Amino acid sequence: MRGDATQLRGDTTQLRGDTTQLRGDATQLRGDATQLRGDTTQLRGDATQLRGDATQLRGDAIQLRGDTTQLHGSSYLFIKTLGKQYAISELFANGSQYRNNLYQVLKILKHLGQIIAYR
Repeated sequence: MRGDATQLRGDTTQLRGDTTQLRGDATQLRGDATQLRGDTTQLRGDATQLRGDATQLRGDAIQLRGDTTQLHGSSYLFIKTLGKQYAISELFANGSQYRNNLYQVLKILKHLGQIIAYR
């Protein structure tokens, strides 16, 4: 019987080894939770990338303002409205009467906010 009791004690030791293996599995689950936290950080990085795109759009707006300044410095009469640019002086270079009427129209349109700049 003493030999049998010793054999039972050996089985008990084997069960303790299984318990240790379960603890290792719990540690592995904790590692998975850490991986999920890393994914959340990656999403925050994507949000930052969207903010960078917004800054790029602001840069485009500044570039449009620079184009308007270039229109003021030109020797031709330019109309810029709704993203289009026209060289009016080339169209009406021959008749001063048309040019005078055109300036009156330009003043009215600029007053209504339809034209960004004219010269």
